[in-house]
Amino acid sequence: MVIAVKILFTVFASSFIYFGHAISIFEKNPGTSERPNFVILFADDIGWGDFGANWNPNKDVTPNLNNMAEEGLRLTDFHAGSSVCTPSRAALLTGRLGLRTGVIENFVQDSMGGLPVNETTIAEVLKESGYYTGMIGKWHLGMTRDFHPSSRGLDYYYGLPYSNDMGCVDVPTYNRPECKECPTQVFNRKSTDTAEPIGK
Repeated sequence: MVIAVKILFTVFASSFIYFGHAISIFEKNPGTSERPNFVILFADDIGWGDFGANWNPNKDVTPNLNNMAEEGLRLTDFHAGSSVCTPSRAALLTGRLGLRTGVIENFVQDSMGGLPVNETTIAEVLKESGYYTGMIGKWHLGMTRDFHPSSRGLDYYYGLPYSNDMGCVDVPTYNRPECKECPTQVFNRKSTDTAEPIGK
């Protein structure tokens, strides 16, 4: 997990620097119609060798990620914002370590806090520059309305409020657009359980 977080945090940090430069160029040249589109991938519990692009003997295990790696920038020196979930996500969104944001451990299911509202997220910066922002996946940065993804600069969000093993809860207005009730046959208590898919 630490390696995966290191990989992804470095990708984020490098992307933030590059795209921050690209955004400033765009702002200096308002007539420019070209602006970079990009995707930031962030995952828990993935090892360096799990990707086919990273010398996994089974190259077919991640064909789409392999193509992205071949066509994109490869980084080989990695540093993590934290070794656990919530502080890593906070570091990804803010570019700041947990000691700076105050997010130094995981939020639990009934936490009333979240990523401090005075922290600026990359989504907020991008939105101010005219980007449409979205996220799919685990948020784990606060359950109450002030900390919802839609309150932190994301135009679109579809995902889980926290880890799969913490149970499932329906939180009105959490997903944007609204999603159906929590499908208990998909979200199990343990992330290693086999899930029953909903439809096709």
